[in-house]
Amino acid sequence: MKEIDCEEVIGKSVKDLEQFELRESNQFFSQKKHLLLSLSIMALFAFLTGTIWSLKHEMHLLQSKVLQLNEENATFREQINTQINQQPVDEFIYHEIQEGECFEIISKRYYGTENYAPELALLNNMTIDTVLKVGQVIKIPKEIEMLKQYIYK
Repeated sequence: MKEIDCEEVIGKSVKDLEQFELRESNQFFSQKKHLLLSLSIMALFAFLTGTIWSLKHEMHLLQSKVLQLNEENATFREQINTQINQQPVDEFIYHEIQEGECFEIISKRYYGTENYAPELALLNNMTIDTVLKVGQVIKIPKEIEMLKQYIYK
């Protein structure tokens, strides 16, 4: 509670004293309000500064992670490409026998001549006289040279 100075009170009316008290009270609350507003602004500034720092730090970590993932991705791509390039190329066509086909017809179809029918039969562990069944699958080298390599090793 505020101490009252007698000289301030002597000769003044109650109304004057009330107005004086009200003015002082308003001034006191106005000062407190400004102080509270300043503290609030400083606290908000500190919070925003901390948040911005935290976001910058998080962004730096994410950028580092992106670089790491890009490097891993490049490594995986190289490994996949290496594996793809190392896959043996299938040198054969797998032919499903249709109605009426024999080794002579198949040789003519793939090599333009019936002359390779015995080699096709031998490659498939059969003889030229073997009756082929519909749906049966035989392997046929894609190139005539490959057929010769398999037969005449």
